[in-house]
Amino acid sequence: MTRPFRRADSRPLFSGSFAGALEPRRLLSAESFDSIAAPADALLGPAVEFGASAYFFTRDSGVPIARAELWKSDGTPAGTVPTGVSFSVPTPDDVPASLTVMGGRLLFAATDERLGRELWVSDGTPEGTAPASDFAAPSARPGAMIVVGQQAFFALDDAATGRELWRTDGTPGGTRLVADIRPDGSSNPTLLTPFAGRLFFVADDGTHGAETWSTDGTPGGTSLLADVRPAAASAQVTTMYAGRTTKGDFLFFDADAGGTPGTGPEPWVSDGTEIGTRPLRDVLPGSKGSRPTSFAAFNGYVYFSADDGVSGRELWRTDGSAVGTARVADARPGGLSTDPKELTPLRDRLLFAATGQSGGLWSTDGTALGTRQIMPPAPDAFITLRDMRAVGDRVFFVGATQRGGEEPWVTDGTDAGTVPLRDLVPGPAGSRPLPLARAGSRLVFSATDMVHGAAPWVTDGTPGGTTMLKRVAGDVQDVRVSRIDAAGDKLFAFGTYPSPYLGTTVRALWQTDGSSSGTTMLTALPQTNFPQPDFARAAGNKLFFGGTTVWATDGTSEGTYLINGGRIPDRFANGRASQTAVVGDTFFFAIEPNSRADELWQSDGTPAGTVRVKSFGGVNERDRGAASFHPLGDRLVFWATDGEHGYEPWVSDGTEAGTTMLYDVNPGGESSALDNGQSKPRPGSCQWQPSSSSAS
Repeated sequence: MTRPFRRADSRPLFSGSFAGALEPRRLLSAESFDSIAAPADALLGPAVEFGASAYFFTRDSGVPIARAELWKSDGTPAGTVPTGVSFSVPTPDDVPASLTVMGGRLLFAATDERLGRELWVSDGTPEGTAPASDFAAPSARPGAMIVVGQQAFFALDDAATGRELWRTDGTPGGTRLVADIRPDGSSNPTLLTPFAGRLFFVADDGTHGAETWSTDGTPGGTSLLADVRPAAASAQVTTMYAGRTTKGDFLFFDADAGGTPGTGPEPWVSDGTEIGTRPLRDVLPGSKGSRPTSFAAFNGYVYFSADDGVSGRELWRTDGSAVGTARVADARPGGLSTDPKELTPLRDRLLFAATGQSGGLWSTDGTALGTRQIMPPAPDAFITLRDMRAVGDRVFFVGATQRGGEEPWVTDGTDAGTVPLRDLVPGPAGSRPLPLARAGSRLVFSATDMVHGAAPWVTDGTPGGTTMLKRVAGDVQDVRVSRIDAAGDKLFAFGTYPSPYLGTTVRALWQTDGSSSGTTMLTALPQTNFPQPDFARAAGNKLFFGGTTVWATDGTSEGTYLINGGRIPDRFANGRASQTAVVGDTFFFAIEPNSRADELWQSDGTPAGTVRVKSFGGVNERDRGAASFHPLGDRLVFWATDGEHGYEPWVSDGTEAGTTMLYDVNPGGESSALDNGQSKPRPGSCQWQPSSSSAS
């Protein structure tokens, strides 16, 4: 026996005359819930540009995780395909990592069922993918890989020597320990930075503390660059950057030389030799130090963020000499800070994200007068800015405003040219974009919307050129269906599902015939932006639904719209559905734009075809209202008060001129029905209840 569709709380979703009105082939069993599916959470990355394509891994974000798959994209949907290279992911720690390009091949760390965690090389095909290491410890986990020439360096703990520096040429025989810098423990190499054909890094040999070292990849070519802070104390290096200025190529880093009374963390510079390693400038004398960060080369200088103790943390620049090191601008006078980060060159300007008290996106030409905040036309200020990437003559970045979550943005360095690329998830949740890699002149990035889940997107730096490439997430059946409604020969299901990655509950609308192949998700939004519908009305093959907002759908994603953001009132406590009706193929509804008026609207199911018919209101909240809608032939009849008359019966043909009071039953300002002495129609028996024989 066929059972009715049921809610999560086991109450029937529809039954009786509604169920009987459907054709027998349209009746769905409770088991048909299995056809209603939502996109699973997924994660994309790491990623790298290889040839003219972007390569990236995809994997489920749940636990346990089965497989991670290598994909490639040339920036087109047809060219976005899995490569056939995949690896097991028994735990979240086993996802592929450290994807890079070395010697015309991909290099990365991944877990194999038989070999355990190893390095792998690949040409992007299953046949061209092979292990590049044979670590003694099955659980060895290589760190980020930095390529210098034809070899890549990484930190690894192999249990025998502790965490030390390793190198690989892409073969098992060429993957080996560079040097056991600290024989009695781990030297913990960090900040691996290529410079002048060598690798520079920070390590602790147990004698000099954590200091800067360099290597050519051999034990004999590995040595301490400089003991900035003598004896066993560490120089506390936290950032390292190689850049070119008008004075030459330099390695920049921060270091605390200590001493009495002490200098604190300050910028240092090196040409790669011990004698050529020196403090750049004591920006903030004393033990506090200026703590320089965020180095970036631009137009003959290296720029960085520092705090001189007077102007706050602001933008500085250097040519590699003490005299050529100076603050660019005190962008926020009075000790406030812009705290620049994400320094990104764009043509003849340097852009940066201000993360201090000022916030926002900034631009400079390297002078105080040429440093200014970019003010986009968007109504809200930026709360966060991250992941800035140059894409042609624009800069892509992830931005979150006061009203919206993280979404993809782009800027050409001007106010008007700073715009969101797409608002994929309206509201505070955001789509949490992540730039992946270039594909030619375009940027491939990941984003998570409610309909497709996590997916690769591509942008040429314009809103029109920003599109989804292909859905890569699977489906889950963890959907709680809350109601089913029919319109014409279509059946619609409303339901919710959790999205752990976005950290929110999603409400979605599907069209379904009860089969998986015949079920399509039409739209999905965070539950806060897409409340449970208070009503659903069929008009031909279109379904109108909503309550706090008004929506319409024709059964396609493109034809599913928010047609009015207004709130439908609940006059006389009869439910919001009482303020809606269908006349022919036209949907009528009321909204309350303010506390003194109701408005009558009509819609054909499109934004352009949704128009206001008439406003009803008076001087106070009591003197307004349009309620108890009913179709009568080709017209709408309803109760309304216009501020001059009380609640009386009205009629409308969908035009303002054709919307008139039917009869002033109780002349003057009183209504034609009383409830406990109050002038208003009372619920139930005194509502306007037209019959088929009612006179027009």
